[in-house]
Amino acid sequence: MQVRRTEYGVHVVRANDSEFWRKQFEETEQTTGLDRQTAFWPQAEGGATDALWFGRVSTPPGMDSGPHHHGRAETACYVMSGHFQLSFGENYGEVAEMGPGDFVYLKAFVPHIERNLSETEPVEFVVVRHPANIIVNL
Repeated sequence: MQVRRTEYGVHVVRANDSEFWRKQFEETEQTTGLDRQTAFWPQAEGGATDALWFGRVSTPPGMDSGPHHHGRAETACYVMSGHFQLSFGENYGEVAEMGPGDFVYLKAFVPHIERNLSETEPVEFVVVRHPANIIVNL
């Protein structure tokens, strides 16, 4: 593994270390079709974090996540590339469209649907969740 840990609480995960991030998904339900690359999570070897899930999420072209929420986890995202639509509220009638440079925050237990608005380009997010990477498909 190419994870660098120090006695000072600094942890580095290299971009090409796929073995490290894949281990986490054996323990949690995931939204089909979304590619998650986990950098840090509470159950990681060496305890890199006490309460945060931090990683990168890629949504394929035309992908619809289906209704889900993140349980007791608060979620904050930064859109690195692509354009997507977030539907939420009563019957998912509230809609926000976002693109590169935008941020979004979701309170715990908020049902929502993510849709990639492009048929040719993925959407890339940086995501932080507290306390963990909780996915509840509805």
